[in-house]
Amino acid sequence: MEITIVSPAGPGGLLTFSAAWGEGRGQWMGPPLPLPGERFDVEMEVPGLFIRWVNAVPAPGATSPSISIEGDGTTAVTGVLEELEEDGTAWLRLGDLELTFECLGEPMGIGGFITLRADRLQLYPKL
Repeated sequence: MEITIVSPAGPGGLLTFSAAWGEGRGQWMGPPLPLPGERFDVEMEVPGLFIRWVNAVPAPGATSPSISIEGDGTTAVTGVLEELEEDGTAWLRLGDLELTFECLGEPMGIGGFITLRADRLQLYPKL
């Protein structure tokens, strides 16, 4: 995924970025720390354990992928739930990008849009 750095990296490499689907907050996971305006091709991960129907929720009005910063500072990532394994491993599709995440809770419908609310995304520059 191609991103543009919007804000300089702060403590822990936290920064704001823009992408084709919107703006988000991420943690830069590679040296050197990027500067505002720089563009990178990155791999993105969504860290943490998500609870279905709490911070992994259906997005019935969504018609396309999106990334946005919520009022509480979390990053909302909306895409299509592609697969959900019995062990809680799930795949979220945003266009050509596929994100793997871990979740618990009641089942959700495969093939529908859902939103993950994360404190941050992890951004790994492609070499």
